[in-house]
Amino acid sequence: SQRRLQTVKAAFFFQVDRELEKVNLFYLQKEADTKVRLKSLIEKQRALRIRGPRNRTATIRALREAFLNSRHDLDKLQNFVEINNTGFRKILKKWDKRSKSSTKELYLARQVDVQPCFNQEIIAEFSDTVTKCLSELEHALEEETEHMAPTKMPSQLDLISTPSLHSALRPQIADRPAALAFKEPRLVLSQEPNSPFTLGTDADDVSATPGSTGFLVDPGLSGSIQIDRSETELFKALHSEATQPALDLLKAYMDQRTALQKASATRVLWRACSEIKSPDKQQMLLDTGLADLRSTDDINERTLAHEAAIHGSLVILRAAVKGGCDADEPDYYAR
Repeated sequence: SQRRLQTVKAAFFFQVDRELEKVNLFYLQKEADTKVRLKSLIEKQRALRIRGPRNRTATIRALREAFLNSRHDLDKLQNFVEINNTGFRKILKKWDKRSKSSTKELYLARQVDVQPCFNQEIIAEFSDTVTKCLSELEHALEEETEHMAPTKMPSQLDLISTPSLHSALRPQIADRPAALAFKEPRLVLSQEPNSPFTLGTDADDVSATPGSTGFLVDPGLSGSIQIDRSETELFKALHSEATQPALDLLKAYMDQRTALQKASATRVLWRACSEIKSPDKQQMLLDTGLADLRSTDDINERTLAHEAAIHGSLVILRAAVKGGCDADEPDYYAR
């Protein structure tokens, strides 16, 4: 009867409304999470650019992995939207067929298509942002590879930062006020569609999270150049078959034991997880006691134990756990 049809119709559309609400709430939560994640990654990429031409390979790769995972999540969210869009249309088509009515198009126009979850522009904008950032990171990784080209092995004297060398490299610093002595050109986010990063002169210094692989914004150019070069040569020495060059460089590091040397040794140890396969060379670096075994990757929220486990580096994994790494601590992706 007509009355029964109206009752069934009310119950049917009540259920469709509830399902539409659940889909929309899920989408909005994922959209908000994605927005926060991308903002965080873009800020870290900006800080990486501000740091200048340093040995930044580990940070670049971590950012690249994070953006790739974000793109994968966006693809899954897009599939979720498309599947549900198709589902609602098929359900309404079947209702019209069985009830001999024509409510599909009206319901789609008034209830379905106006929902935020079926607005394709937001996901498309996120995808464009991720693609641009990945393109820039790929270019930065190529530059970093060129930066790692073979150079002359430094002596122990090369690793010592002296006031005279500092003045020779940057004579203008001595004549500048102390408050302005180390203000470098800054990179600030741009709102231009094709230019996510532009050169600026922000007055605030960028400081990375202590205990993370992304720290070390050097106050002096001379010390930065020397640490950058010595870090590159230390990694190459550990990567080579010969042992003595690595021992000599590690001795120079241990003789100074400054914060810069410790930070440099920590970054080399993180790279050693994936790129230095010799357990003896890994142990040589660990034996110095310079590397921070509790350091974390603040991009993917991984500990040194995570990195070692991912790449099968048992020597570093054992040392990290023994040194205080929480083996049960999950990373950003709950792994």
